[in-house]
Amino acid sequence: AQSEMLLERLTLSSNDIKLAQKQSQAASQLGSFDSLNYEHVVNHYFLTAQLSKYQKSNRTLFGYTGKTVIRWVMTMVIGLLTALIAKGLIYFIHILSEKRTHYLDDYLNEYDGNWLAITIILVVVAIWNVGLALCATLMTLFISPQASGSGIPEVKAYLNGIHVPYFLSFNCFFVKFVGTVFSVSSGLNVGPEGPLVHLGALVGSSVTRAIKNVRFTYAGKQFHKTFTIPILLQFRNDSDRRDFISIGVAAGFAAAFGAPIGGVLFSVEEASTFWSGKLMWRAMTATALACLTLAAIEGRNLSSFGLISLATQTTETGGSFYSRVAELPGYALLGILGGLFGALFNYSWKKLMTIRPKTKSGKIKEIILISLFTTFVTYLICFLSNDCRPSRKTWLTNFERQFNCEDGNYNELASVFFGLKEDTIKEIINDPTNFNTSILAIAFVVFLPLQVICLGSAIPSGIFLPTIFAGACLGGCAGNIITTYITAGSAGPYALIGAVSLLGGIQRTTISLCVIMMEGTQQTEYLLPIIFATVIANYIGNYFNKGIYEMILHARNIPLLEHHMHHEFHLFQAHHVTSKNVQVVCLQDSLENIINLLNSCTHSGFPVVDNLQSKKLLGFILRDQIHTLIDNLNINPKTKEFLLKIQVPTVQNPGKYKLKQISEYTQSEREQEINFQASMNIGPHIVTPDCPLSRAYTLFCSLGLRHLVVVDHTHQVVGIITRKDLFKLEHIVSDSNLSFEEKQRLIEEFHPKTENDTHFDDPEH
Repeated sequence: AQSEMLLERLTLSSNDIKLAQKQSQAASQLGSFDSLNYEHVVNHYFLTAQLSKYQKSNRTLFGYTGKTVIRWVMTMVIGLLTALIAKGLIYFIHILSEKRTHYLDDYLNEYDGNWLAITIILVVVAIWNVGLALCATLMTLFISPQASGSGIPEVKAYLNGIHVPYFLSFNCFFVKFVGTVFSVSSGLNVGPEGPLVHLGALVGSSVTRAIKNVRFTYAGKQFHKTFTIPILLQFRNDSDRRDFISIGVAAGFAAAFGAPIGGVLFSVEEASTFWSGKLMWRAMTATALACLTLAAIEGRNLSSFGLISLATQTTETGGSFYSRVAELPGYALLGILGGLFGALFNYSWKKLMTIRPKTKSGKIKEIILISLFTTFVTYLICFLSNDCRPSRKTWLTNFERQFNCEDGNYNELASVFFGLKEDTIKEIINDPTNFNTSILAIAFVVFLPLQVICLGSAIPSGIFLPTIFAGACLGGCAGNIITTYITAGSAGPYALIGAVSLLGGIQRTTISLCVIMMEGTQQTEYLLPIIFATVIANYIGNYFNKGIYEMILHARNIPLLEHHMHHEFHLFQAHHVTSKNVQVVCLQDSLENIINLLNSCTHSGFPVVDNLQSKKLLGFILRDQIHTLIDNLNINPKTKEFLLKIQVPTVQNPGKYKLKQISEYTQSEREQEINFQASMNIGPHIVTPDCPLSRAYTLFCSLGLRHLVVVDHTHQVVGIITRKDLFKLEHIVSDSNLSFEEKQRLIEEFHPKTENDTHFDDPEH
C-alpha cells in the first residue's frame, strides 16, 4: 500500500511539473508585449522643464499655462469625432444590409414557387455574404491583424499598462472601420459596438500624435519629412495618451447605445485601470457631446440619441409592491439561465479556439465556411418554416420581411433572422407576445452557437448586440410561458431581464451593464430587477469560469494584472520571483561598452549603479533613453526633440529602432564617454528581498510600473521584478490542483535564475 501511495505521489508530481512547464512556456511567449511608461521619468531635464513651466513669469490666464484649456478642447474633439465616425459606420452597414434584404424580398416574390430560381437567388446571396466576409478577413490578415475582434480586450490591456504593437496605428483604424462595415453587413452574427469602442480609443490616441514622420521615394531618391504640432507635444506621453484613450472608449460606447453615463461607467469598470475625478468629468463631457452630436445628425429628440437606441414604448408601471415581488422568482430564473448559458458560451469558445486554424490560408478558409454555413442554415430554416402571417401596423419599427410570403403577409421567422438586430430587439422587449414562443426559441438556439463560431475568427466584430438579441429571445420565450401558464402580467420585462442576464453571464460586467441597459431601453422602473438578475448571472458565471474578455487576453498571452490579486501573494516574498543576475549600467561608461550591453540583451531598462563591484543603486534608465543619448551624442546644443524624448520616452513598436553595430563606429567614437547623471530617473521604486509580493503587486497595479528594483540593506542591486514575473507567479498560484508546498517548489524550480534570465520586455522570449 505504501508503494502504491508513493507511486501515486510521484505520478502527481510528474504531472504537476508538466503543468508548470506548460505555464512557463505560455509565460515565455509574452515578450511581444512591452510595458508602457505611465510613471514620469524624474530626471534633471524633467525638473528643469517643470521649474521653467511653473515660474510666475511664464503663467498666462488666471495663473494657468493653457494646458488645461487645450486638454478640454481635445476632450470635446474626441467626443465630436467619435460621433461622426460612429454615424458613418452604421450608415454604411445599413446601406449594405438593406440592399441584400430588398434583393431577397423582390426576387423571392417574383419567382415564388420556382425552386430553381429561388436556389439561384440564394446562391447569389451566399456569394454576396462570402464576398463581404472575405474582404473583411483579407484586410485584417494582410493589412492589420490587430483589427481582429472587438478590440476591447486589447484596449483593456493597453490601459492596464501593456503596449500592444500596432494596435493604435492608422492601418488598424482603416481596417477596423471598413472591416466592421463588411463583416456586420455580411450576415454573420456579429455587431458593431465593440469595434466602436476600439475606434473611440483610436481617436483618443490620435490627438496625442504630435509628431508624424513621412518617408517616401521619388525618382530614385528617398525623402523624409517630419510634421509637428507644437501645441500637442506636451501630451505626447503614455500617461496623457492613456487618459485620452479612456475618454475615447467611453465616447465610443456612449455613441453606440445612447448611454452617456453608461459609457463612462463601462470605461471605468471594464476598460480602465487608472482613473481620477478629473478624468471622470472630461469623459462625461465627451460622452454627452457624442450623444448630442448624434441626436443633431439623426434629428431625434433628446430621449433617443444613440445609434443603436433600444428605446421601447413605456411598459405598464401599475401593480402593487407585492405583485412586483412575485415576479422576482422569474427574474432570478433568468439570471440563473443567463449565467449558465454565459458560462457555456465562454467554455465553448475556449475549446473552439484550440482547434481553430493558425495560418492565414486556414483562417481564410474558415471564414468562407462560417459564412456559407450561416447563410444556408438561416435561409433553409426560414424556408422550411414558411411561417407567413398577416401584416400588422402596431410595430414600432420597419420590422416585417415579406420573404416568400404573399402580399399583405410577412414571414415572422425571416423578420427575426434578417431584420436589423436593434429593430428586432425593440419589438421583442416591447411585447414578446407579438411573437410565437417557438420562433423566439428557434432564434436563440440558432444564433447563440453562431455567435460562438464567429467570435475568434479573423474579422472585426463585436458581441454586444448579438448577445442582447439572443438574451431578449430567451427572456421573451420565458416571459410568454410565465405569463400564459403561471401568472398574469407583462412579458416585456422578462425579455429585458433575459438580455441583461445573458450579457452579464458572458462579459461579467455589473454596474455599467445595468446603467447601459436602463439608458438604452429607457426602462428606469426596472432598474432593481436588472441589478438583481445581473448579480445572479455574474455569480453563476464566475462559479464556472472567467469572463470572455479575460479568456481572450489569456488565449493571446497578454499579461494583464487584475485589480484583485490572488490571496496567496501575501505568502510569497520578492526574492521568490526576482531575477538575480541583473544587467546594470555604470553612471559613466564608454560607448563601446554600452552598445555591447544593448546588443547582448533586449531588456527595456537598466539600474544605474556607481560601479560593477558594489552595485549601489543611483537611478534607473530606459533603453529608449539610451538610444536617444547615443543618437544625440555629438549634437549641441540639444534639440527640442531630444529634450522631449529624454523626458518622456515612448515605447516603440518592434523593429522601429535599429541599433548600429559597434564596428560601424570609429575608434574615437567607441571610447567616448556617456554620462547618465542628467538622464536617469533619480527616484526609481524599490523593494527589499523580504518584501511581501502582495506589496509589489499593489505597486505595479496602482502606479502602473514597468520595473521594480530589488535592493538589500546596503542599497546594492540584487534583482529586478517585472510584469512577466508577477504574471508567471499568478499562473502557478491560481492553479487549484497544486498545494502551497508544491507551488513553492515549482516556483523555485522553474523560475529562471541565471544570466540568461529575461525581463518581461524581452521580445525574443
